[in-house]
Amino acid sequence: MAVTILSRGALAFVAKDVYRKMDEAQEQLFAYFYHLDKGDEQSADVAFSEYIRLGDIAVQAKRELLKKRADWAQWRTKRR
Repeated sequence: MAVTILSRGALAFVAKDVYRKMDEAQEQLFAYFYHLDKGDEQSADVAFSEYIRLGDIAVQAKRELLKKRADWAQWRTKRR
């Protein structure tokens, strides 16, 4: 199976996507403790569930970025 090597620009685009996904998860974590502080446990539970869901998506995206970055670094090393 062939490995597609991304350019630095494409890696930057993937990194921005990872950042966006992590930011979305972090917003839900903020909402979680905000609702807890306000005493709204139902909203806190919803926010926590969203944090877990979005966090899992962000973690998967981060793993893909790490893999692509490693492939790119290895390709760059072999090319020299």
